[in-house]
Amino acid sequence: MSNKSLNNKDIDNDVLESSKKNTVESDKKDKSDKKDKSDKKDKSDKKDKSDKKDKSDKKDKSDKKDKSDKKDKSDKKDKSDKKDKSDKKDKSDKKDKSDKKQGKEQKKQDKIDAKEQKKQDKIDAKEQKKQDKIDAKEQKKQDKIDAKEQKKQDKINDKEQKKQDKIDAKEQKKQDKIDDKEFKKQQKIRDKKNQKAQKKQDQIDSKVQKKRDKKKGKIQNEQDKKWQF
Repeated sequence: MSNKSLNNKDIDNDVLESSKKNTVESDKKDKSDKKDKSDKKDKSDKKDKSDKKDKSDKKDKSDKKDKSDKKDKSDKKDKSDKKDKSDKKDKSDKKDKSDKKQGKEQKKQDKIDAKEQKKQDKIDAKEQKKQDKIDAKEQKKQDKIDAKEQKKQDKINDKEQKKQDKIDAKEQKKQDKIDDKEFKKQQKIRDKKNQKAQKKQDQIDSKVQKKRDKKKGKIQNEQDKKWQF
């Protein structure tokens, strides 16, 4: 074998080695890149997972806090409501107790007042009887005084009435005379009028009678003449 051929073979070997080496290096690099990429992805996935977990933990924590706050608020409200209810009950119980106490006191006071009123009514009744007797005596006295005064007044009134009756009688006599004169005067006037009217009527009746008599006479004459023939 020649040197040239050997050299070429060496070169080929070198190239092959180099190529192998490069391939190995490239594979290593690819492997390393893939690993880096995978590591980065794992790291990113872990970070995402961690972030999600943190976010979820924070949400859970926040939810728990909200839940706890709501529970605390609800517990406080329940506690406050229970206290208000208890206070109201205590107040109501105290009022009932006070009302009962006042009711008992009022009953006692009513009994005392009723007794006092009975006593006072008896005293008032006695006083009223006394006053009625005094008033009755005073009334009798006043009635006697009034009766005397009335008698005096009746006598005065009687005298005044008699005087007035005399005056009225005189006035009546005068009036009767005047009325009598006036009546007679009017009667004379009426009589004169009646006489005149009667005279006129008599004259009329006389004339009418004369006419009738004439007529009768004529008729009688005519009748007589007829009988003659």
